[in-house]
Amino acid sequence: MKSIGIIGGLSPESTILYYKTIIEEYRRKFKDENYPNIIIYSVNFGKFTKLISEGKDEAAEMLVEAAKSLEKAGASCILIAANTPHMLLNYIKARVETPIISIVDALAEELKKDNVKTVGLLGTKFHINKTILH
Repeated sequence: MKSIGIIGGLSPESTILYYKTIIEEYRRKFKDENYPNIIIYSVNFGKFTKLISEGKDEAAEMLVEAAKSLEKAGASCILIAANTPHMLLNYIKARVETPIISIVDALAEELKKDNVKTVGLLGTKFHINKTILH
């Protein structure tokens, strides 16, 4: 069975929501308890927000380290359970082999499918006020 890797801890609430939703959707679709293995790498939220707010490259490297750890643990895909780290997505993707599923791309696909033209963004003050990093 394939394993799903989640870079979490950047919002404990969203990490829990990702985990719970994956399990619930599996159960709904397959009607059994053989859901996939889920590996969570919990990033130090305080350290990450300090580094990213200072514009330091170490913030991106924390996420690369998390992704590489999930890769070594056998994850066949990786999710990042928060909006702000997606600003670093291209940087992270360039440094790991395992596919990283973008919540931005997944949301865009669903919005197109539902013909939604206008959306709002909830995010940290940093995310709302900054441009894409790297």
